[in-house]
Amino acid sequence: MMRALPPAGHSIGLATTFGALLSSADRPDILAEMVQGRPVFRVSSGTAALTFALQSLSRFSDRRKVILPAYTCPSVLAAVIKAELEPVLCDLEPGSFRLDMDQLVSKLSQEILAVVAVHLFGLPEKIHAIRGSARRTGTFVIEDAAQAFGNKVPFGDAAPRPRLSSPWPPEYLGTLGDIGIFSFGRGKPLSLLGGGAVVVNNPDLLDCVQTRSHGLPIRKGWVFSLKYFLTLLLYSVFFHPRFYWIPASIPWLRLGETDFTLDFEVAPMQPLAALLGPQVLEKFKEIRGRRIMLARQYMERLVNFRDAFDFLPECKEDSVALLRFPVVLKSGEARDTILEKLKSGLGVTGMYPVPLHRQAGAEAYVGKDGPHPVAESIARGILTLPLHEHVRERDIELIAGIMQACVRN
Repeated sequence: MMRALPPAGHSIGLATTFGALLSSADRPDILAEMVQGRPVFRVSSGTAALTFALQSLSRFSDRRKVILPAYTCPSVLAAVIKAELEPVLCDLEPGSFRLDMDQLVSKLSQEILAVVAVHLFGLPEKIHAIRGSARRTGTFVIEDAAQAFGNKVPFGDAAPRPRLSSPWPPEYLGTLGDIGIFSFGRGKPLSLLGGGAVVVNNPDLLDCVQTRSHGLPIRKGWVFSLKYFLTLLLYSVFFHPRFYWIPASIPWLRLGETDFTLDFEVAPMQPLAALLGPQVLEKFKEIRGRRIMLARQYMERLVNFRDAFDFLPECKEDSVALLRFPVVLKSGEARDTILEKLKSGLGVTGMYPVPLHRQAGAEAYVGKDGPHPVAESIARGILTLPLHEHVRERDIELIAGIMQACVRN
């Protein structure tokens, strides 16, 4: 029987889907524990959430430039451009997916509206240090927690915390910047196959965010909800490895790929997704625990040839569950060989394949921005390994064994 692992995500069972139809709107909100009463605005996707946040900030200030990582999801760049702002790329620190703080400080000025701090793959960015540096120039920090739902700052982080008006100590990623954004799209930590959220942590920004929310289009009609419901039903079947090979074999679906595109809508969240959220949240502790366990199993196997990698994630804290297990090989040739050997359905990807300044379709917006040597090296050497309930120990052994053989040859 054919078997193919999805690269990311988690199951949404039929019982969960039908439970959403029968549930009441007074169920606990999926963000309640994290935001502790902060204002939340729900929109159609994570990309829409970031666009919405940037559009709100642009009403608050005349500044037009936004700093973002040179290597990250191309949707981050798309959101900046959709908001009619100017992207300024910042390289990453070696051996990390975090912004190079020296370069960031050199780029901060009175022209910079915001810094987008991305917790890529769920790995915490240096959010406290970024806030401290940004504050000196009056720059806002948007915390992109699209891939980090439920993660907290590791307990060893002794950096000073931001001074917000709230009486509780902020801990969850997404609550530490001026604005936080979350995504509930396919393949995200808590997936509803759509939807995003904007959390206002800085009370000074509430009015401008509320004003922007009044301009969101209203989407109504049973056809809109029916399409979403049918998508849920199909996903509940085809996420399983026994069936995932079917959609994965259809080239035009381009599963697991994220393109740069400005063709997306900033609209309210699908109402059925809001009802589905609490149903999925009931299983989130189990989903999260499985990811933490699998990440440690990968580490146990890959650490045996640690010298082949520029980057292996730390997997010590239960406060951080990775969305995917990212590694960066020193050899781009070895990475390509591994991808070729693992393309038979083990859920391993080479995302994202290029840094933002080389992203197809983005040249007109970032031009020849660069050089960004760390972003380039990440794109050449990155592999992401699957972390979900269908990954078995034998899958990890096979993936690690092929990787080791390729780097040793």
